[in-house]
Formats: sequence, C-alpha cells, structure tokens
Amino acid sequence: MLSGVVRRRWHAVQVDGLGVGTGAGVDEHPDQLWVLTPGHRSAVAGLEIDHADGRVLRLDRAERLSGVVDVLVAQRPDVVDAAPAPWLGAVGAVLGGALGRVGDDDRARLLAARAVVLLAGEPGGIRQAQVDAVEAARLFERSRDVLPAAAGQAVAALAAVRTGDVGRALNHAVQALVAFGSLSDGVRDPDGEAAVAELLGRLCQQFFDHERALQFYELAARALRDVPDDHRRTGAVQARIGGLLLQRAVDGQDGDGIDQQEQDLLVARAERIARRLLGQSPEGRSGRRLLADVLCRQGRGADGWELLAAEDDDDADLHLTRARCLQAMGRDAEALADLQIAEAAFTERGDLAQQIATLRLRSSVREAQGDLAGALVDARLLADLVWQRHRQQVGGFMDQVFSRAGVEGQRRDLEARAQVLLRFAEQDSLTSLANRRAMERFCAGLDVDEPICLVLVDVDHFKAVNDRHGHLVGDAVLREVASVLAGSVRAKDQVARWGGEEFLIALPGGSATLGAEAAARLRRRVEDHAWSLHAPGLRLTVSAGVSAGPAGEFATVLAQADAAVYAAKRAGRNRVVTS
Repeated sequence: MLSGVVRRRWHAVQVDGLGVGTGAGVDEHPDQLWVLTPGHRSAVAGLEIDHADGRVLRLDRAERLSGVVDVLVAQRPDVVDAAPAPWLGAVGAVLGGALGRVGDDDRARLLAARAVVLLAGEPGGIRQAQVDAVEAARLFERSRDVLPAAAGQAVAALAAVRTGDVGRALNHAVQALVAFGSLSDGVRDPDGEAAVAELLGRLCQQFFDHERALQFYELAARALRDVPDDHRRTGAVQARIGGLLLQRAVDGQDGDGIDQQEQDLLVARAERIARRLLGQSPEGRSGRRLLADVLCRQGRGADGWELLAAEDDDDADLHLTRARCLQAMGRDAEALADLQIAEAAFTERGDLAQQIATLRLRSSVREAQGDLAGALVDARLLADLVWQRHRQQVGGFMDQVFSRAGVEGQRRDLEARAQVLLRFAEQDSLTSLANRRAMERFCAGLDVDEPICLVLVDVDHFKAVNDRHGHLVGDAVLREVASVLAGSVRAKDQVARWGGEEFLIALPGGSATLGAEAAARLRRRVEDHAWSLHAPGLRLTVSAGVSAGPAGEFATVLAQADAAVYAAKRAGRNRVVTS
C-alpha cells in the first residue's frame, strides 16, 4: 500500500508522493496541492496528529484519504462540551472534495459522524442529520457493514422524532432493529453493538417505552465491558440506566402497576449507580446529577441541591434536576426559574419526554404558588403534547403494520394486534372511559349541523387529594368520579377523561339548558358521594363549564366550555357556569 504525507501550508493541504489513481481519490501528481478557503483553514488545523515537527499528518490509506477521515471521526466533538463549527467545517470540506474524491466507505463514516453531531446540536441541523444518517446507512448496507448501517437507521429515526415525523421514525426504527437482530454469533464488534443499543434505547425512551429502553441501555453497558478504556461512554450509559430506573419508580407512583417495595428497590439501585459513577469520577457531572435526582426522590432535596449548587451552565437536564430539588425544599420561585430555562431548551431540541416531565413539574409548582391559571395552561399544554404524539404514533404504527405484513398469516396476526392497539388507543387506561381520541372521533361522526352540548368537568383541589392521601387513593378517586359521571348520563351521550382530573361529556342534540341541568345533577352527585370510603374525612367537589353549538364547530364549543370552567373556579369552585 502506498503511503503519503499531508502537510499544512497556511491555508493549503499538500500531499507528497505519488498517488494511486484518480478513481481512488488522490490524483496521480506528485506534490499535489489542494487549496482550501480561509474559512476551512482553522478547521483543517485539527487534522494534525503528534509528530516531531507538529505539522505532518501521515495517511495510512492514501488511496481514499482514510487518514484524514480517521482523524475527523476520532475527533468528533461532544456538542455539549464544545462548539462543533470548526469540526463541521472540516467535514464539509472533505465531503465536498477539497482533498480529492472520498471513497464510499470513508464518505459513510464521515456522514455517520456528522449526523450524530447534528442530532445533538441546534434544531436547524436536524433535517440534515436525517439526510446524512440515511445516506450513511445506505452506503454501509451496500458494503454489508451491518452494525454501522443499523446505527445510521437509528440516528435517522431519532432525527425524524425530533421533526415530528413519527411514521418515518418508525420506518427507520424497524430497519435498525432488523439489522441489529440479523447479527450472527460469530465475530463481535462490542463498540458497534454498544452504539446501536444505546441509540435504540434513546429511541424507545422518546416513545415512552421505558422498559425496552432500559433493556437496550443494559445491553449497551454489557457490550462496553469489552471496550477497553472507554470510561466516558460507560458512565454516560450507566447514568441513562439510573435515570430510567428513577423514571420507572415515578411511573409506579402514577399507577403503572409497580408497588412501593419495587419502587424503593428501583431508587436504591439508581443510587448505587450514581455513587459508583461518583467514585470513578468525582468531577463527573452525570454522577452528581443522578445522585441529586435520587436524593430528591428520597425526600432529601437539600442534600441534592448541595451537589448541584456550584454548577452554572445552560444544560437543560441540570436545570430540571435542580428544579426538582428546589421544589422539594419549598423554594418554588427559584424552581420555577430553572424550569423556565429547562422547558425552553427541551422544546428547542425536540426532546418531548423531558419537555413533558418539565411541564408536569412546572404545573405543580405554579399551583403550589397559587397561580392556578398558569398551572392549568401548563396542564393543557402537557395534555396536547401527549395527545399529539400519541395520535402520530398510532397512525404511524398502522402504516408500518400493513406495509410489513408479508404473508397472510402474519397479516392476520398483525391485524389482531392492530385492533387491540386501536381499542387501547381509544380507552383511558386508568378510568376505562373513552379518551380524547375516542371523543374527537365520536363528535366528528355527528352531522356538522347537529346541535351538541359539551360539559367540561374539573375535580376541585385534586392535587390536595394526592398530597394528603397518596396517588393510589387519587387514582381510586378518579375512577370513582368516572363511574359517577358515566352512570349519570343518557346511553347516547359520551363521557371521556379529557386529561388529568378533567372529564368531558358530549350530549348530542343537547342545548345549553339541558347541559346546565345535567351538569348541576352531576355536581350534586359528586358532592353527595361517600368519598370517605376511600380515605377518612375525604370530601370532593367538581366545577363544570357548559357550552352548546353545532357539532361541526367542536373546537369553538370546547373552548367556550373551557372558559366557563375557569369562570367557575374563579367564582369559588363547586359550581356550574354556562357559556
């Protein structure tokens, strides 16, 4: 194999020695000089490696400029810690042919590296990240390089999630999983396995599939045991595992079928991971933040705050963790300031999972401050985000189901699963009432000119029920409210859990007068119900807003009912207001 030498001369890169042909990417000219634009000069300076004169880079594979590519891939920046602009400039120069034509393998590696950097960067680069990842996957697949191809598809899926294109995300995710699952038990590539497993874990996490995300992260952690001296990646994966263990504990508090003992075990395991990370790297941020989060979940917000008080950067995860600690300490105003920063950052980078977690906490903090209007705004924004993603996921799933049904037996099985999914998608899992999707479909099925009355019911002071009696009692109360409402309407009416402690009742053919009478009846039944069976001394009331209009103007009628609920709460709660 011919070797070459690259020397930097101000804003030029020069190769000494004979190349091997233009088809390989290096012209057949000795002492060939490629001139770069001044904007690329500082970027190319980063291509040097340590040599005696500090100015020489030796190419291991001169025929495809692989030495340059090797260095660029190895120097891929961590976007969190460093501005990637110089590196991106150098990659763009090489891909653009500034140093000659780049071969397919090297082009794929550069595109894959750039896609990862763009994915973690500003929103404006996300679409380019998807384009790069898809092209890299195509090139890797052509050369039968399975793991990098799977990684490319996974990056493309994550980019599609950030742009809201869930159908395309699922398409790429399926291809990534198929490639990852096709690996033989022969020669292993632990580094590649860890990379793909971590990407698939991140993808599952974005789709709120925390159980599978945890499995992929643990698979990545096992693979990294065979990758020597990669402590930073190992620590990052372990921190993700710890964060997901905490998330599962929170899911258990929200009625996800995990009892208190298991929740405590999950938190304890997350604490062990955090302390191990701190022992390995006392200055590492991931270990401190994970431990602060653990301490906060254990009711030790002040101890968690001490770990993070000295940190002062723009990282959104830091601000969210600090806000949790501050809220646990009763310092709501400071927590709200951190949450404002975190929510804006998560929104900008398209991290829906963290945006939802931030909005949930901010709504609670605002309610504790007495800012009911702000808390309700956050609660409705949260519900809209969850519903938007849920609707996209269901639609995308159906597209993928039927496009991949290759044989009739598989198709029948997939259709059965699809029916189960659709039934689940139109039923609230806690109360078994219809959910938003079912209510919207119900109202859309009415004639546009048919009168409809909407009654929006909101449980008064529901947070206090959770705070005083626990989430299990709160869940039982919501189920009981649902039962009272469903048993107090006509057979042709529709009752749905609209979000949180809010319920929506649709009365086809109903007037505002009919709705007001029905709402007053419901309000009395809730107030008179034997709530003390769930907790001693427990009483419950609801506020209701009523509005009527043509079914074709559902959004307008709903907005009016929503405004009426606000008015009922401002007037003292436990009452009905008609728009």
